[in-house]
Amino acid sequence: MTIEQFSEPYATCCFINDDKVFVNLFHNQEFVHYHFILDLKKGKIIGSTVSRKLEKQKKNFPLKCFYNSDENEIYSFYRQGDYFIIKADLPDHYEFGQIKDIEVLGQAILVYNEALIIKGSSEICMYKLVYKEKNSKERHWEKYKELNYRGMITYIKGNIRFNLVTEDKIYFFLVDKETLLPTLENVMFNYMQCQQMMFGSKVKYGITFKTNERSFTIYKRKYENCLSAPVIRKDFEGSKALELHTARSLVVTKKDQVFIYDANTFKKIDKLEISLLKSEEREPNEVIAL
Repeated sequence: MTIEQFSEPYATCCFINDDKVFVNLFHNQEFVHYHFILDLKKGKIIGSTVSRKLEKQKKNFPLKCFYNSDENEIYSFYRQGDYFIIKADLPDHYEFGQIKDIEVLGQAILVYNEALIIKGSSEICMYKLVYKEKNSKERHWEKYKELNYRGMITYIKGNIRFNLVTEDKIYFFLVDKETLLPTLENVMFNYMQCQQMMFGSKVKYGITFKTNERSFTIYKRKYENCLSAPVIRKDFEGSKALELHTARSLVVTKKDQVFIYDANTFKKIDKLEISLLKSEEREPNEVIAL
């Protein structure tokens, strides 16, 4: 059952795993929220059904829910700003709160299981979970960034960027995994006149569509551009290299030296001198493995 003048239903759901689905719904006449875990294989509800009375607002309804696989918990959001933080294995254990600095939630996406991005009436707001007090166990969604754009936001789990589609342009934002701050990566004209654009994690296929249209358009990458440019003007023939993902750095050998470079800027961070045995042959000794 959909809501008059809205495309959203009175219920939303998200997968916890292949067999379990989280379901929450809103009883519009009694203003009561319900949620439960459904076992698809057994075809029955796991545990009890949890309910909570909300404020009397006829146009309130569940907007979106997300499963955080890192913390094994579920985030459910309502149009009027109500939210639930629910333990996936204990659905009757939950935290409740309200996002009050946005009048109405239009769209919601969750990036890296941490950054909540919400489309408001005239801005895009970014939130993260923080503790209310220093020694408190209660958390709330706190706004840490605001983007002055109006448009439709799209994100697919596994990507490192989200799209913002406006009437004339499409913006691509990268989100830093540590700071969760967005960086404008690219802008293109919206020559397709679409309202939403989606890309997979490998950015090989794209889908664009408009609201209330019967069809959508699929795009496939035509060229693979392997453009390269020298960032370090040294001869690394015979060298060994190792990428340290967590440290965001590159380790490269050059005979009896080891260089450490920043993986993003390629600037040299450090240099290590390696003491090698004197070669008794024509070829000098060098580092052969990392």
